[in-house]
Amino acid sequence: MYAIGTQEACRSIEMSLLLPSKAKWEAKLREALGGEYVCVASHTLAAIHLALFVRRGLLPSISHVRTAHVATGIGNALGNKGGVGVSLSLGQTTMLFVNSHLAAHTSAVAQRNADYRRIDTQLGLRPPPWRGDPQGGEGPSCSAAFDVCVWLGDLNYRVCGNRKIIDSLLQPPSEMDCRSSHWEGAGAHWDSMRAVLLANDQLTQERAAGRAFHGFQEAPIAFRPTYKYDVESDRYDTSEKCRVPAYTDRVLWREMQPGSVRVERYDSCAEMRTSDHRAVLADLTVTYAMGDSRLSGNKGPKRRALASSAGGGYSVSERESAFCALM
Repeated sequence: MYAIGTQEACRSIEMSLLLPSKAKWEAKLREALGGEYVCVASHTLAAIHLALFVRRGLLPSISHVRTAHVATGIGNALGNKGGVGVSLSLGQTTMLFVNSHLAAHTSAVAQRNADYRRIDTQLGLRPPPWRGDPQGGEGPSCSAAFDVCVWLGDLNYRVCGNRKIIDSLLQPPSEMDCRSSHWEGAGAHWDSMRAVLLANDQLTQERAAGRAFHGFQEAPIAFRPTYKYDVESDRYDTSEKCRVPAYTDRVLWREMQPGSVRVERYDSCAEMRTSDHRAVLADLTVTYAMGDSRLSGNKGPKRRALASSAGGGYSVSERESAFCALM
């Protein structure tokens, strides 16, 4: 499975408010992934887009595919900021994917936290009622209602510090560093510099305080800050604003059953220089409960079933499925 989330692909936010279609982008994704993968769902909110591709062999196990969005822009009505979601059942395991673009600027931590909470509580996606809950898992948090939730996007949390200090942490080791009696190699040097960056990362701080993304996990970050670059270069922002490098682009997950998600890779795509952000990917392996997915699909707005309705019991076993979340 590939969950691919973007912000401002094809067009700027301003243009996307008028022309939100991502048909050309989705066509490019289909071309890149090839005929072995099928787009089972996609959803757009202005410049925010999420597409979910599934290997054809998994299609018989997929059901209850739904999509929704929540705007958190001006007046909580404008879609320049917000989140889009896709939910589904893989066998008897329910999954939710969310791509969000939260409030910008270093000082807007409280607004980012509020954007997250609004999306998590207002996104109209919950597991289907066949899991023993006649109400279909309705509750205050959509992410906590699913067996697995993957949340990705430009979360916009910044690194606290001035540009000069952050630049010094990102510089290669000096000759004096290398000659120090404490020198343990370039890898250890970068580990110590990165530890300082992450200690001042707003998302790390807000999660630790329980103010945002409570219950979510994130793989260790070994890559450089993904924002903000001069386009088509490896230089951090040289404009007049001279923005502080930060880990704005993240992939987190939440699991109902501990140990059901295993991280294979968490990295940035340094070779992709067409944006002022570096894309981030998470390669995850998920254990899921097999079973006949041919259940009631309740067709309607923003709702689609990939299998016909059928009753009966289940033959349940467990398998692993790998998916990659890329934003």
